Amino acid sequence: MNHQKTVYKYLFLSALSAVIIQAAYPPLRLWPVGYVALMPFFYALLKNNNHRPSLTGLCFGWVFFFLNQFWIYHSLHYYGGMPSVSATSAVMVLSFYESLYLVVFSFMVSRLYKRGIPFIMFAPFFWTSLEFLRGHLLTGFPWSLMGYTQTGYLPELQISDITSIYGVSFLVVMVNAGLTEAVLLIKQGRYRKGLIRVLMVLMALSLSTGYGYYRINQIRNLSAEKTLSLSLIQGNIEQDVKWNPEYQEEVLDTYLKLTEEAVKEYHPELVVWPESALPFYYGSEPELTERLNNFVKEIKTPLLTGSMLVRGVEFKGNEVSDYRVTNSAILIDTNGKLTYIYDKIHLVPFGEYVPLRRFLFFFDKIVPVGIGDFTRGTSFVKGDVKGLRFCTVICFEAAFPELVRGFFTDGGDLIFNITNDGWFGRTTGPLQHFDIALVRAVEERKPLIRVANTGISAIVDQTGRVTKRLGLFKRAALSDNIEIKRIVSFYTKHGDIFSYICLI
Repeated sequence: MNHQKTVYKYLFLSALSAVIIQAAYPPLRLWPVGYVALMPFFYALLKNNNHRPSLTGLCFGWVFFFLNQFWIYHSLHYYGGMPSVSATSAVMVLSFYESLYLVVFSFMVSRLYKRGIPFIMFAPFFWTSLEFLRGHLLTGFPWSLMGYTQTGYLPELQISDITSIYGVSFLVVMVNAGLTEAVLLIKQGRYRKGLIRVLMVLMALSLSTGYGYYRINQIRNLSAEKTLSLSLIQGNIEQDVKWNPEYQEEVLDTYLKLTEEAVKEYHPELVVWPESALPFYYGSEPELTERLNNFVKEIKTPLLTGSMLVRGVEFKGNEVSDYRVTNSAILIDTNGKLTYIYDKIHLVPFGEYVPLRRFLFFFDKIVPVGIGDFTRGTSFVKGDVKGLRFCTVICFEAAFPELVRGFFTDGGDLIFNITNDGWFGRTTGPLQHFDIALVRAVEERKPLIRVANTGISAIVDQTGRVTKRLGLFKRAALSDNIEIKRIVSFYTKHGDIFSYICLI
């Protein structure tokens, strides 16, 4: 009976950790919580290492991921047409899969801790390597990383230009592990070793924070080599209207009117619209395509926008036999000509395509509104505006550090992130997505210009500071002049060396 009570106590502590850590993520962003919230879980894990430690990891992981990613329910239920039970079950299944990484973590660290190896010396390596694997296996889903608890405190994010976000995760876990171990050692009367753990934590935080302040001041004191004036158009088009043929003209008119007003008032060098802003297939619907091209010529300002494109159409007689649809970014120049096309490389599984469709043919029937069947892009295509080379990452792609890095291995100046977060509704989803995208600016040391259909649209400088933003569900234009300081980060040059070291 006592054994059973002990197990329940440790499971409770694990679940408590999973609840507390939510405060470090949006909307609260209480970043100091990130450094202590894992302590109940780690305490339970180390004290319970003889009684199914993997169960402790499963409990923490399942509760943590379910709470942190419950916004997925909103997308599946309200826009995917799934019944409440099915949508909740889907989130539970995803959370269970992600929690398996914590099961592996718990099993491995409990074995090493029993051998007398200091917890602080190996826990951060295992956690970081498993986060890295979760971001790559089965197409990858690098959401809810521990490093994102620090987006509310810019100095701690700066090490991302060396390690990517995974280095921030390493730091957060190291602090939690060191403090937990210090508590256990002090309770055992081993004060000297407990003090050593505390000093190790303080040293790690001091080095990271010191580097952060140094880099922030260094970069902000650099002179801009170039500038670019921009107008970002946040159309705030409702999801049930966006692709309704009855509202096609109204949706396009909304963007044209906002753009016309912004150009008249601010005279930008580039206008940017969100992902799939065009309520038609550019190039496949001649009248609307010509209308847009003529508009761009009239305002004498290039337009970067998201659009669905139909490619590779083949005919058999009068019948269309084959074609591809891509989720793309296009640039229309002041002559009304298409000068840049980027096709989204990392599609959203079960949203924009079904992985292994031959075997999962039944999945379309589960989701009443159907699933997209987009073709992924294959090239890291960069565009050029006013002599500045830029990349466009579309929606979910902003969550993948190595994908964004792929655009800059041969140079570049700007990151555009166009997205439609209307699917998330009034949940924490768009807030989390924004914080995730923000870190890419720090990793690459490139300004990030984010344009979202329903928000958050923003301009982020090379230290991760938000210089201007539009909130959620506002229909407006945001205009600003951004500075380009040409910096090549260690991460851009060398990639995921830090994560690979953790994996070894």
